[in-house]
Amino acid sequence: MSIRRLALATTATLLLFIAGCGSSSNPSSQPLASTQDAVIVTYPNGGGETVFLRPMVAGGQPTVLCTKGTKVCPYCEAAAAKYFQTGVLDSKCSLTGGTRAVATYVNPSLSVN
Repeated sequence: MSIRRLALATTATLLLFIAGCGSSSNPSSQPLASTQDAVIVTYPNGGGETVFLRPMVAGGQPTVLCTKGTKVCPYCEAAAAKYFQTGVLDSKCSLTGGTRAVATYVNPSLSVN
């Protein structure tokens, strides 16, 4: 894994974690989501990476993170939006040849021993 990809994945995971943390005087008053996910697209030949974070509201547009100089593929953005609505993701982009994958954050406090 390249350092750039590792840094992007780490950033995405941190953002997913931060998005899942709400401030409240009584933490038990708000249910915690058991998982959060993102779609990561890796473009061939060093073309960069793009991370699509699940929208905060149902039906909203995904938040997009990408490496510097990477253009956001509209096909990949549509595929990510479709994944967030249906749970189905096409693993390959027909326009760019990029590889799509799902990254999931699982809250360690909710894991079963």
